[in-house]
Amino acid sequence: MEQLINFIIRPPRAEYDPKEDLLDEEFMLKGKWYHRKDLEVINSRGDVLQCSHYMPIICPEGTKLPCVIYCHGNSGCRTDASEAAIILLPSNITVFTLDFSGSGLSGGEHVTLGWNEMFTKAVIESLKDLEERQTCVQKPSSSGDTDLPKPEQALPNERRIPFLHEVTP
Repeated sequence: MEQLINFIIRPPRAEYDPKEDLLDEEFMLKGKWYHRKDLEVINSRGDVLQCSHYMPIICPEGTKLPCVIYCHGNSGCRTDASEAAIILLPSNITVFTLDFSGSGLSGGEHVTLGWNEMFTKAVIESLKDLEERQTCVQKPSSSGDTDLPKPEQALPNERRIPFLHEVTP
């Protein structure tokens, strides 16, 4: 029974090398250059979350691009967002992804399926500093869908739509 409980609260952590398993730091899609900016965000529990933001290298001046926050599943990690980035970037939609606490290369011992993650507010606060971003839409999967902020935790100008979470500055 203990093994079953441990498998649920501590599924196998995805192991990967960012240099080998994420999209390159600079790459070309459909004739346009993009880059991956890696950063760390600290959540409300003090866990260091490993994050990546995929965006165009050159963005027309004064243009603010929408951003999809990709949330991986229970045993996933930020490598899962590569396909979404390849699809969305040519449409001028940036992609922000992260390893939940307890997942991938992020800190934390246990996966709580979003119950204690509280990453969204920390991530959105970090994205507010980026001039390239205008709107964030959260694409949750199994562990991300429970992490949408509750109404009492919402940021200013935040609104909910089914399965997507949009934040405008």
